Amino acid sequence: MHVFENVLIIDDDPILRAISQAYFAALNVKSIYVAGDGRKALQIICDQAGDIDFILCDLNMPELDGVEFLRHLKDHNYRGSVGIVSGEDMSVLEIAGRLAKTYELNIAGMVQKPLRKPDFDELIANAAKCLEEDTASSRRAVTPNELAAAIEADQIVPYYQPKIAVADGRICGVEALARWQHPDTGLVAPDLFIPCAEESGLIGPMTQTMINQTVADAARWTGQKIDIHVAINITPHLLEARTFPDKLASTVHKAGLQPSRFTFEITERTALQSSPLAMEVVARLRLKGFDISIDDFGTGMANLEQLRDFPYSELKIDRSFVQGATDDRFARACLKASAVFARELDMRLVAEGVSNQAEWNMAVEEAVDEVQGFLIARPMPASEFEAWYKSHEGVVPLDSIGQLQDDTGGDADHCSLDAVLRLVAG
Repeated sequence: MHVFENVLIIDDDPILRAISQAYFAALNVKSIYVAGDGRKALQIICDQAGDIDFILCDLNMPELDGVEFLRHLKDHNYRGSVGIVSGEDMSVLEIAGRLAKTYELNIAGMVQKPLRKPDFDELIANAAKCLEEDTASSRRAVTPNELAAAIEADQIVPYYQPKIAVADGRICGVEALARWQHPDTGLVAPDLFIPCAEESGLIGPMTQTMINQTVADAARWTGQKIDIHVAINITPHLLEARTFPDKLASTVHKAGLQPSRFTFEITERTALQSSPLAMEVVARLRLKGFDISIDDFGTGMANLEQLRDFPYSELKIDRSFVQGATDDRFARACLKASAVFARELDMRLVAEGVSNQAEWNMAVEEAVDEVQGFLIARPMPASEFEAWYKSHEGVVPLDSIGQLQDDTGGDADHCSLDAVLRLVAG
């Protein structure tokens, strides 16, 4: 679980500083720095020249409070992760978190005091994800020529993330996610090559190769009695081609499959205009039996106008609302509103990004139909998915959902009292 070498704890309460020190010491963190206010913390950051990996920051402190400190972190171009803690009302924590995100800081989470061991564990797990994402985004961007060659060489391959029905745990579908299997560097992060595909006009050929491989995999699964829905991402740009529905139907029928096996998720990187052509293409896709999903609902371009103008059969809630809804009232309200829309419009409701038991429980409470996320399984190649499906015999028992999570620590909710007392005494 230990992913950091240098940690900074900022809190004006010596007992809470000691508890935090005990936790990080148990993780064998190389260097643990402490400060009683934001001004002293900034001096430590300057002295360490950017070596601090993770900051645990209180909000209500003398001299320089946590909100001011976050602004100074932005000015210092800090690239580590930050966990925000406070005894203040949750609404104060939430606005501090949103403010930090506008500063483009890597926020691991916001937690109310008193902190328990599971709170620390969750912050560290989220911080590790931030570190992975930031590392991926900092790698060299690919060029259109490199991507075109990769498409031609069949290096763009689908990885499948399972979906399960909330009602009974049945493995009901997968989402096909594009991955670049580079012969020299291994898997290339989607955030590096998908924007390149969209900007260079290669999104069409890349999507077509994804469709071809996904349809072939689905046909093979049918022979293995794996009869599930398959979701494929498409961009609004592809809906500008009047022949798109006919080509899709032809590809599916040639494989001996029915269009009803497939859902096309319209992603929201660019706006889906309510033009006559786009409306015609989507309507014809539905007439041919394909399902259409509004992806990442609640963010960016995925909006109420689209729900009104296009015949969607599925509403997919963006992961930012799912993962924030357990402790963010606004995100929870958005999730509830999405559930109402789905029920009133007779749409299937899918929650993506479910990564822990609390988020699963929330999906159950809001009557979500299907769930996908790391709690269930990570995206995997077709062969691994086949083995995973068969090992579960097509069903994930609902009473085992919590056991799918990685075991991140012992049973104790608090750090060792002896360790805390030793630290305070010292």
